[in-house]
Amino acid sequence: MAAIHMICGPVGVGKTTYAIALAQELGAVRFSIDDWLSELFFPDQPDPLTYDWAVARARRCETRSLAVSQDILAAGRDVIWDMGFMERDQRARVLGQVADTPYGVRLHVLEAPADVRRARVAQRNINKPDGYVMDVTDEIFDFMENRSAAVSDDEAADIVRIDTSLAEPS
Repeated sequence: MAAIHMICGPVGVGKTTYAIALAQELGAVRFSIDDWLSELFFPDQPDPLTYDWAVARARRCETRSLAVSQDILAAGRDVIWDMGFMERDQRARVLGQVADTPYGVRLHVLEAPADVRRARVAQRNINKPDGYVMDVTDEIFDFMENRSAAVSDDEAADIVRIDTSLAEPS
């Protein structure tokens, strides 16, 4: 049976790196919110960028990703949703949307201390590795850090926790 893999964690924890490796391992189709946003909306973003503007567009990408995922799942392939899932209400909303589907859902919760993640983000801003989408400033990091909520054990039946603090940064 095909499954949905939700990659959860705060900024700089390695969600996209993990999602890419997991998709290759499982032969799954990966949806990355950063890819969609950067291609579809970032060229037209306001200056300064606002949270409300970005969230409205992220929700559009999320809705379309979930719709396309239904066809992929029906064809028997797993999907990887690399959409941040930093906020509890986003996780609850998406989990509610897939609750009545026949597909398994696994939350992959990536964790690392804030200082490790901040250092990774700073290095990524300099190196701009493959998959790089945008600089994450200290202000953006702090803003998102304040919006992030740890995943509690009661949010889903299938949760796997991964400590990425010793993983090589991308």
